[in-house]
Amino acid sequence: GELEKAYDAFSKALQQAPNNARAWYGRGIALSASDQHSRAVSSLRRAVALEPKNPDYLADLACAISGAGSTNVAAEVEQTFLKALAAAPKHARAEYLTAVFYDEQGQLPKAIAHYRHALELEPDNPRGKLLLATCYLKSGQQAAGEMLLKELVTRGSKGDAIHERAKALLEKSAKP
Repeated sequence: GELEKAYDAFSKALQQAPNNARAWYGRGIALSASDQHSRAVSSLRRAVALEPKNPDYLADLACAISGAGSTNVAAEVEQTFLKALAAAPKHARAEYLTAVFYDEQGQLPKAIAHYRHALELEPDNPRGKLLLATCYLKSGQQAAGEMLLKELVTRGSKGDAIHERAKALLEKSAKP
């Protein structure tokens, strides 16, 4: 399909220019999207080696490492996300991905801090607000979570997936 075509196009570009970081990155993304995370890691590492301060390359490398399913990679994933943020402190996507990583690891205070920073960068991001609200609720911060959920329900459109999810979470959190 389309991912195979993308992979082939990036591979062909690499035959012409083996030091093309963008082609290594594109190839890695095509592999990740095809759930070939181990192979993606190899390509993304090459992209990062060529452009070590590119926050997209670093963040997607962290995701691929995590997705590869190897054991004991949490420290490497965390360090790679932190390198992405050090390279670009105002990179909202890297903040969200880092927050999701911490959220999945159960490190809720760190997740909340990264979700909040991402929302400072993108204050009108409803998905980011939903993720933060959910994290607040998981961490026992009901009032903060419910406040964000109410905002999403009030400002959202009926039928919109985020609006409906926020409404359901708000109803669930109101039950004893």
